[in-house]
Amino acid sequence: MNLRYETKRLILAAGNDSMAGAVADYLTRNREDFSRYDVEMSDEYYTADYQARALKAELHLLLRSAGCRFYLFLKKPSDDIRLSELRASAGIDSFSGTDTFGASRQKEELYNKYASELSRISLDKRRIIGNISFAYLNGEDGHQCTLGYKIDSDYRRRGYAYEAASFLLDIVTSEFSGINLIEADILPENRASLALIKKLKFEYTGLKRSGHNIAGMDRDNLKFAWIRS
Repeated sequence: MNLRYETKRLILAAGNDSMAGAVADYLTRNREDFSRYDVEMSDEYYTADYQARALKAELHLLLRSAGCRFYLFLKKPSDDIRLSELRASAGIDSFSGTDTFGASRQKEELYNKYASELSRISLDKRRIIGNISFAYLNGEDGHQCTLGYKIDSDYRRRGYAYEAASFLLDIVTSEFSGINLIEADILPENRASLALIKKLKFEYTGLKRSGHNIAGMDRDNLKFAWIRS
């Protein structure tokens, strides 16, 4: 997978610890809203120090082809030219889906250098407006691949979630040919998420009783799945 992708309106960037402050700001801005649909997090979770550690862990998952999380940024008119020039000079923006972390220590060092430059050049002082994640890409411990997504409350109803998720879904299902099923769990009252998952052509597969603890309560979830035809 690449470390960064561009869609018509968005930059989708894999995280690195230089983004910790921006990630913490994004999560803090949306803490109350996200808590309606997600598990409860501690105060520490919303700090830059915690997110720096989390971003390093995300890097390790990416390098092991075990999972990925991409953060969404709005593009500017000059981004396409600047990113293309930097990508061409660096030549290290893509990792094979078959690589293992044990064989990629040098790759991690190159990634950190490259990601730091990208962050400085094109994303500095730019808000994160969402994130898209895929867990268990390699089916570790018998888990099915799962899709997750969040969008900043100030940037909803503009199609950003579909633009990013549909793009990355195509990438993941093309590069990881062994994935035949991708799951997503959604609370029944989350109408926006239900509309998105159906637009992504996920199929309803049933009810998951007490699937997640939300706001201190065990909640039922609706289960959806993308199934390779």
